[in-house]
Amino acid sequence: MSLFKTLFVEIILPLPIKGTFTYRVPQELIEYLEIGRRAVVPFGRSKIYSGIIAEIHEKMPEKYEVKYIFDIIDEKAIVTREQLQFWKWLSEYYMCNLGDIMQAGLPSGLKLSSETIISIHPEFDGDISQLNPKELIIAEACSENEVLSLTEISKLIDVRQAMPIIKNLLLKNVIQIHEKLEDSYKPKIIRQVALTEKYAYNELLFSDLLDELSKSKRSYKQMMVIMHFLKITNANAQQKVDIADFDLDGVSKSSLKTLIEKGIFEVHEKIISRLVSVSEIPTQSDIEYTEAQQEAIRKIELDFLDKNKVLLHGITGSGKTEIYIHFIKKTIQEGKQVLFLLPEIALTSQIVNRLRSYFGNKVGVYHSKFNEFERVDIWNAVLNTKENNCDKFSIILGARSSIFLPFNNLGLIIIDEEHDTSYKQFDPSPRYQARDAALYLAGMHGAKTILGSATPSLESYHMAIQEKYGLCVLNERFGKAVLPEVIVVDMKEQQVKKLLKSHYSSILLEHIQTALEKKEQIILFQNRRGFSARIECDDCHYVIPCNSCDVSLTYHKNSNLLRCHYCGYKIEIPKSCPICNSLKLSTKGFGTEKIEEELQIFFPEAKIARMDYDSTRSKNAYQQIIQDFEQKNIDILVGTQMVTKGLDFDAVSIVGIMNADNLINFPDFRSFERSFQMMAQVSGRAGRKEIPGKVIIQSYNPKHRILELVCENNFDAMYQTQIAEREAFLYPPFVRMLKISIKHADFKILNRAADTLAKMIHAGTKLNIIGPEFPLIGRIKNLYIKEILLKLPKNNTQKIYKQKINEIIEQFETISEYKACRINKDVDPY
Repeated sequence: MSLFKTLFVEIILPLPIKGTFTYRVPQELIEYLEIGRRAVVPFGRSKIYSGIIAEIHEKMPEKYEVKYIFDIIDEKAIVTREQLQFWKWLSEYYMCNLGDIMQAGLPSGLKLSSETIISIHPEFDGDISQLNPKELIIAEACSENEVLSLTEISKLIDVRQAMPIIKNLLLKNVIQIHEKLEDSYKPKIIRQVALTEKYAYNELLFSDLLDELSKSKRSYKQMMVIMHFLKITNANAQQKVDIADFDLDGVSKSSLKTLIEKGIFEVHEKIISRLVSVSEIPTQSDIEYTEAQQEAIRKIELDFLDKNKVLLHGITGSGKTEIYIHFIKKTIQEGKQVLFLLPEIALTSQIVNRLRSYFGNKVGVYHSKFNEFERVDIWNAVLNTKENNCDKFSIILGARSSIFLPFNNLGLIIIDEEHDTSYKQFDPSPRYQARDAALYLAGMHGAKTILGSATPSLESYHMAIQEKYGLCVLNERFGKAVLPEVIVVDMKEQQVKKLLKSHYSSILLEHIQTALEKKEQIILFQNRRGFSARIECDDCHYVIPCNSCDVSLTYHKNSNLLRCHYCGYKIEIPKSCPICNSLKLSTKGFGTEKIEEELQIFFPEAKIARMDYDSTRSKNAYQQIIQDFEQKNIDILVGTQMVTKGLDFDAVSIVGIMNADNLINFPDFRSFERSFQMMAQVSGRAGRKEIPGKVIIQSYNPKHRILELVCENNFDAMYQTQIAEREAFLYPPFVRMLKISIKHADFKILNRAADTLAKMIHAGTKLNIIGPEFPLIGRIKNLYIKEILLKLPKNNTQKIYKQKINEIIEQFETISEYKACRINKDVDPY
């Protein structure tokens, strides 16, 4: 970078504000400029942030005075130019701010922001007569400590909003405030001890020391510490030993401390990785592929000659993972990186073990259950793969956020269970679809993409039928296993014949009993967590609602609380009905908690576990449940949609779908597609090896066409029916959809605002508009919601329409009456 120029930089800040921010570069920092490095910049009146340098130029802004950047943090770029290009595309396509992308994409350990720091004003004379009790507590605390953070002060005076009190103290010249930049990322450091150079490299002197210590009874414990050190190091006096190794063996800490003070030992600090150490040596070698798998590999390789994207449509249990492994091996042999996307964290533990058995420490894992420091370590490992000429973490396995990692030589992206809705980020912004974003990412890098699923999304399958993707079909299960038999139980008939026990048909209970007697395993699927859907009064039928949302509270028996799944509001169960004071309150509906409890009554000897959002909150909870089920420590696994996705268990013979009607009858144009996918996927967990499987589907409408197609495992018939309807009524994949949500605390203002915005968009774009209308849940967190749906053409005009809609929304936000409205834009919302 040439010196003595006036240079400016465009900075991306992790804020939900449009565009980048221009700053001037001091002469002394010009030589350190590089796109992708972090710069420390002032923002607003007093805040300090670290942002990413996105552009370097010489054009001075004319309309405002430019602030200087304070510092440049990194020695080299932490974000690549390819990533910045990817961020820009995401921002344009998903109609969100670059700051939103940075906030979602960059690990929080790499985002620095300032914290307000309070200290005593140098001119404060000590007069406390004018201070109230809370002000006095703050003044005394600041006198005793050099500085206090705003968070510490809030805790000190037990007030959530401490700023009004702080402002009073500022006016009285008691305190002063300033901003301190906090770097939350700290490398993991272990402490080690080693003999000082004096003894480590002088055998005679070290021998004299041992003789001296052995003669004194008082030095016996110190002598034992040195002997233990020599034992660990195999008598290598120059080696270092972790202090933790001394702790484990019961060595006296005080004796070790004395030896350090005497200058015999010295302490060293070593930075280590937080990532789990994995054997470099794979335990598996070549795979013996079936004839069908070999044919699939040949077909994909042939498709890759003229297409970069291939859809692998393989039935459940057909051995898609082994095919993935073939192409992963081929890609890393070419010296390139692989991204293996999974929809759920629950799937990573099973698949990572399989991949590591073939690729050892080349496999890295990245998802939201990792803490911020672990995510930074993985980020840096991926960033430095090429520079260090190291293939560690050349394969990254992760959930949707892993598309943001700094790949520099990406050769292959695998999108497993590509149909899954978990690839879509709904809140907060950016509301991206990781599958579609990964396809763009692969295109940027010139990488190949394999999309795999037993039940592909209609969009992907349509692209394959149109020959825009390659298509490879795998119709037989691995190891000659057969698809499970599907039995649909007529719940109306069971009810009439009084064969129901709670929510269980006699057929389901009989099959569970038989499986348990044979020491086989069972999976039960109910797509609702909690104990029951609601608490209802038997006399007046009042249902206890959430105070802030238009939903009933869900009963959770484990905590004995009523909870809202939208805002987190919770209350204890009332002793009587709040409306009529009746004591007759009962639970209605059922969730995974209730199933788990009732099964213990029906099958007291069985070991039962539950896998849902509530039971898997901790970091390793998924892994533990899956491991216990694999090792047959669990007989019956009850779960939400987590149990439907790609899990592979040898001994599962029965899968029960507790309530198919809830899936089919959901008011959404995708409900038939989604219900087919979910039921086919959960059915695929049964009979994957030698044990034949059965699927029991409970329904009050057993003749429904979707249930018939699930029984036949007829994906093609489902596709033909649905694609004809989508084309007739102009729904994806024939158009792109955009949902605009408007929120406001005042119901009347919201109605006027939504109508105004809809008219403005129609006038400015001439697009047909659906709505504005209330969604299924019309109020969440005390904000009423209305939605506008737009269908955008799938051609080059789509980008123009989005730009125009953004301009209209910006114009709408200048109307004073509607400034308090919150507007969210969601591209491809379903």
